[in-house]
Amino acid sequence: MKRYNPQELIHKYVNDTCSEEERALVESWHLYELASSEYRPSMENTSIVHDRMWNKLSLHAKKPRKLWPGLSITAALLFLMSVPVFLYLSQRTHPLSTPKNTSTQDITPGGNKAILTLDNGKEILLQGSNTGLIAIQNRINIHKDTAGQVSYNVQGHKKMLSTINKLETPRGGKYRLLLADGTKIWLNSASTLTYPTTFEGKDRTVILSGEAYFEVTKNSNKPFKVITRHQEVKVLGTHFNINGYPDDPQIQTTLLEGSILLSKGSNNRLLRPGQMALTKIHSENIEIEPADTEKNIAWKNDDFIFNGENLPSIMKTIARWYDVEVVYQVSPDSTRYWGVISRSKNLSEVLKMLQSSGHINSKVQGRRVIIMD
Repeated sequence: MKRYNPQELIHKYVNDTCSEEERALVESWHLYELASSEYRPSMENTSIVHDRMWNKLSLHAKKPRKLWPGLSITAALLFLMSVPVFLYLSQRTHPLSTPKNTSTQDITPGGNKAILTLDNGKEILLQGSNTGLIAIQNRINIHKDTAGQVSYNVQGHKKMLSTINKLETPRGGKYRLLLADGTKIWLNSASTLTYPTTFEGKDRTVILSGEAYFEVTKNSNKPFKVITRHQEVKVLGTHFNINGYPDDPQIQTTLLEGSILLSKGSNNRLLRPGQMALTKIHSENIEIEPADTEKNIAWKNDDFIFNGENLPSIMKTIARWYDVEVVYQVSPDSTRYWGVISRSKNLSEVLKMLQSSGHINSKVQGRRVIIMD
């Protein structure tokens, strides 16, 4: 996502010299991130943003058109509320009263943690500051670095017996993997990747449960295959994301570079860059549609991007990352939400952002998030 200078952006908005993209940025939840930076907009400039957005909403109520493509009045009001509230709170110097959705002990975000299971069944906890060589298997060195990555390095050039390893992230975990062929893999929370330490056969096959982003090293003589439940993806060298959690009704495959061939049963579909494939669990049909690539790989860049999602979908994503259980005391309505927030924020800040819509109240008890009236 393009980064902007907050002070310059606000100045351009106030003086009507910003582009449409910059104007939308100021009038969206992105401004929450600006308010969290070192720059603090003046109350005069905050008031200008507030007044202009009210004027836009008034026009929207009089004319049968959308304020922003795909944006409902509810979401627009949510945006409007978030701008003055977040900017105003950011300028307060006195302690704020405790919001409804926080607890005495806030829940911190997930981080680099995983379990590596070797071929002999030995489990290695990949967490903390210990780095360097963590195991040797058949002349293959396995290293762990400070950036949250485990890598495989082959000693010498002799052919060797490949073994099977498994990398598993818990809820609230993420990790990176560098395979022996140079392929890079980012593993999201609550995900498992099973793979060989070296690729000695006619192809390079891994098995995924959950979500992962792949940057596959090109090898035209040895295709790379990702097997998930009910689906197989075949590539030569490309960048793509697969979201295939066991508790989701479909598998979502997003292509950024190159091309991939998806197979389910007798159905085969070719995916082009910028496209997304939806594979239904109980059908052989594969639907292909344009992808919101920035949103679909936001997790890899440590962001949440909500683009017209309902509350249950959002809370499922949040629950995986913060390792919490979500309990509904009321039935979720059909409200859709738009916004961007860093995954490095504490849970209370994410819930506060949702609660600013006026449609939900929440509280945290232990590791439970309770949605209530």
